[in-house]
Amino acid sequence: MKLDEIARLAGVSRTTASYVINGKAKQYRVSDKTVEKVMAVVREHNYHPNAVAAGLRAGRTRSIGLVIPDLENTSYTRIANYLERQARQRGYQLLIACSEDQPDNEMRCIEHLLQRQVDAIIVSTSLPPEHPFYQRWANDPFPIVALDRALDREHFTSVVGADQDDAEMLAAELRTFPGETVLISRRAAGAVGELPA
Repeated sequence: MKLDEIARLAGVSRTTASYVINGKAKQYRVSDKTVEKVMAVVREHNYHPNAVAAGLRAGRTRSIGLVIPDLENTSYTRIANYLERQARQRGYQLLIACSEDQPDNEMRCIEHLLQRQVDAIIVSTSLPPEHPFYQRWANDPFPIVALDRALDREHFTSVVGADQDDAEMLAAELRTFPGETVLISRRAAGAVGELPA
């Protein structure tokens, strides 16, 4: 079912249906009666907006990719949990991939996340800093942040170990993402400190 059909069944314009479904009804002064009509059709037909299409139209998907080497390592799962919670609170989704600490897996994970049009990538890389894979983004505004294992420090932000300055640098870097993305605060230093040296 498409938005046009929801609007037709509710007896409203496509624009009005869009305002209601996207939570902007009050902002555009859509009456409560109209909101209820639209939402009744949405519930009846179990309608869910196509997030991918909306992301493509908006130029961002409100998703961030995280590539970690080991899902069983509690340090990485703590960080993933923290990042997911911070992302969710800001309306983002964290997509987590595991490289199993294998360079080929990592490169496939990164390519897959890019195909999903993520807005940024955070990676604990298994590649050496001089490996050419990440160099194609060296002068690109697309945000790639290295976590626990450094990438080329001339072109990428790298947060390694329990260094408070590095955690603050990551927070500052994330604040430069397009839109209103801010994922990590000073509390990140505690989580980053859990990583093995």
